[in-house]
Amino acid sequence: MVKKLAGQPRLIKEINKDLIKQVIKDKGPISKPEIARITKLSLPTVNKIVDYLVETNCVKENGLGETGSGRKPVLYEINSSAGNVIALFFENDYIRGAISNIIGEILETERVEIDLGSKEEALNSTCSIIDHLMQGRENVKAIGIGVPGVVKPQGTIYSIPNITGWEGINLKKIIQERYRIPVFIENDVNLIALGVYYRQLKKKYSNVVYVYFGKGIGSGIIIDKKLYKGSTNFAGEISYMVTQDLYPEQLYEARFKGLLEKEVSDIIKDIYRAESITNYNELKHKMADEEAAGETVGKLIRKVAFTLINITCVLNPEAIVVKGNFIYPEFIEKVKKIIDNYLPRDIPKILILEDEDAGLIGTINMCISNISSNYLLLDSTGE
Repeated sequence: MVKKLAGQPRLIKEINKDLIKQVIKDKGPISKPEIARITKLSLPTVNKIVDYLVETNCVKENGLGETGSGRKPVLYEINSSAGNVIALFFENDYIRGAISNIIGEILETERVEIDLGSKEEALNSTCSIIDHLMQGRENVKAIGIGVPGVVKPQGTIYSIPNITGWEGINLKKIIQERYRIPVFIENDVNLIALGVYYRQLKKKYSNVVYVYFGKGIGSGIIIDKKLYKGSTNFAGEISYMVTQDLYPEQLYEARFKGLLEKEVSDIIKDIYRAESITNYNELKHKMADEEAAGETVGKLIRKVAFTLINITCVLNPEAIVVKGNFIYPEFIEKVKKIIDNYLPRDIPKILILEDEDAGLIGTINMCISNISSNYLLLDSTGE
């Protein structure tokens, strides 16, 4: 519900404006009476704010609605041409980029290799794709960037693989000073979680965790339909999850890489050696064969299952979405059987991520959310 903010009429007006914009974005084309019903605001308040949004080009009319009798109401929707956002998403040694309109429709995409030679060369690669996407477009409202590693609230990046020269730099400040528009930086796994949630799962679930098993291990957490990042943005860094005690000489590597990540990496190396496997396709084939899958493969299945069990016990999500080079349907079926044996109830739906654009979609969503709504206090259903 909307909190009472007595004595702060300007703030209340901004909250109401953001709320109405969000409802129009989610439900449009929509009439003023319907907006009033969903937001529980008075019709005169809705009339005044919608008229203002039309005057400022944020919202536009879109035909007339149907009624049983009387005058048909005017319908309103977000003006998609009111602005654009640029999204960049780092994947291994290249950057994927896109520019979308203000309602998230992608207008153009780009992909460039990152020059990892130095901090400056990597920045040049980043700016080159921004420059290309901005070409011929004057109304860019924001730039969003998804990077591997930990992103502090002020935009400083730590523990970023591949681009060692970026360790500790404030990427947000650098890009913002160059382009003079708002810049938003976020961890790549968090943005994939946002992308898959808003594109596929939002209407069905409120609490979802995305888990990635690859060169690194991490997770993105959606709680009550919002990204949860913790007090210092460290939430979801499950590679540091402790699953067993270590000898003192093992602590340094575990602290640097993360114990869970080290364990999974070691198991995969053992599988390759024991089973004479040379690539992930052979690994999938081996694990699909119940008799051929050896004890080492079983260790990997159990390690993934135990990770998902621990996440379930702490966060109790409705669904867990997983992705990884060795993740495929038969593998997940084996994982599910172990989870069923360990958890007595409240077992989440386990899904495999198949959307390769989830990271870009999440980055676009982050930009639009940040520039569109500063005071959103309730869901657009009015609940």
